[in-house]
Amino acid sequence: MVDDNKIALRPAVEISYLPKDLQKELLDNIEMEACTSSHDQTLRMRNLLRQNKLTPEVITMIMQEEKPNQKEKIILRDDRTRNLLPKNLPVSQREEYIIKALEHYGRYLKKQREQER
Repeated sequence: MVDDNKIALRPAVEISYLPKDLQKELLDNIEMEACTSSHDQTLRMRNLLRQNKLTPEVITMIMQEEKPNQKEKIILRDDRTRNLLPKNLPVSQREEYIIKALEHYGRYLKKQREQER
């Protein structure tokens, strides 16, 4: 997997310390969850192994965690939003403003659909 750039070297090294049956379990999870383990996750697995607490269920729980690089991100380019946001709105309040605008627009669309019925 390292040669195919499917997993980074540091997590692969940590995985190599796991017994073959747990490596197989991890591989099954990687395929099922369609994601690889992070270095932090593999370090935790190795530490749990040392404590005799690493089980297939624990591997599944760890692999189902959401990783920071897997969180969905929405990027709004400044040139498209500049004229839509109030000029005096601080940068720290922009996210909340946009969320409230989206919520308001969602209610508006729902009301429109109800009126069409």
